[in-house]
Amino acid sequence: MSENNYGALMLKSALDISVDVTKITSPGIYPIIQGNINVPDASAGLLTVSLTPSKPQITFQKENSSVVYSFVNGNWEKPTATDVDALAKSQNGGDIP
Repeated sequence: MSENNYGALMLKSALDISVDVTKITSPGIYPIIQGNINVPDASAGLLTVSLTPSKPQITFQKENSSVVYSFVNGNWEKPTATDVDALAKSQNGGDIP
């Protein structure tokens, strides 16, 4: 039995730190080595490139983090509390109205 995996994102080889990952347009999941200046904080993590009808969508998740950055209009954007529907906490731990 054969399975059609042509729509799946494939894990690619780790990229050298000199590669400008913001220029990648080939779909896939790319391991990023710490020290690449083209990702947030030059951190190690996973870069995901997927195709949309208008242009590639590029996201980066730092190693040991649940935060996913999106590459939008030439800049890495970190989600805000509003983006993830979170409530702000006061210093004593209570919700801020």
